[in-house]
Amino acid sequence: MIINIKIKGMGSILHPNGVAFRVWAPNADQISVIGSFNDWDEQNHAMVKEEGGFWYLDVPEAKGGDEYKYLIATAGKAIKRIDPYAREVTHSVGNAIVHDPSFDWQGDDFAIAPWNELIIYELHVGTFNDQNNDDTPGKFSSISARLSYLKNWVLMLFK
Repeated sequence: MIINIKIKGMGSILHPNGVAFRVWAPNADQISVIGSFNDWDEQNHAMVKEEGGFWYLDVPEAKGGDEYKYLIATAGKAIKRIDPYAREVTHSVGNAIVHDPSFDWQGDDFAIAPWNELIIYELHVGTFNDQNNDDTPGKFSSISARLSYLKNWVLMLFK
């Protein structure tokens, strides 16, 4: 016996039997959920239109941590869009991630250094770039490449 119970909420909703997806797209002709759980297959996981312009689908094979997007067909074209209700994303124009709210943040044995031993170093990413002579702004990659230099410099100051 199959019981079709719709999960309440918007975006991706993780539940014991998979993940439910709901999005509001009143002008869409068709919407599918594509993601790592279906190898980004655009032919599977078509959503069902609900009242008020909402679309819904329950995907049993999806799980927490899966990446996904919506494939929205309207006016003869199809576009891929990140979930506007996503609680977690890879980056602003990347993929949504099925968020697991039950993640255990405890037990990692992290301990911050005592205040009298703590060193906080602040820098401006855009100006921390002496690798180029063309006045281009710095990037996070130029900082991470020089973290060992920064660590040694700070430790040398406090000897």
